[in-house]
Amino acid sequence: MKRKLNSLLPLIALVTVVSVTPAQTRVPTLDDLLTMKTVGGSQISPDGKRIAYAVTYGDFKQDAFVSQIWLVDTASGKSLQLTRGDKSSTSPLWSQ
Repeated sequence: MKRKLNSLLPLIALVTVVSVTPAQTRVPTLDDLLTMKTVGGSQISPDGKRIAYAVTYGDFKQDAFVSQIWLVDTASGKSLQLTRGDKSSTSPLWSQ
């Protein structure tokens, strides 16, 4: 389900005001906040060697947030993007 960027502007403004501390050298702009990538929905593989997770970012062309699945090797730390495209891929799960 798409969440429109415009509907989130009041929430982003509130988070910006609450999260800004005097120690910061500059206040993040709205563009900074909308282009910030967030990570969620992580799943550790049954053998513990890899972790699948979703990365969400703002897509200005679609006026929506899009999520894609990534995989990281726990030994090397190398990441690989598994999904791509205009539609979101979320909630990675391992088959057993």
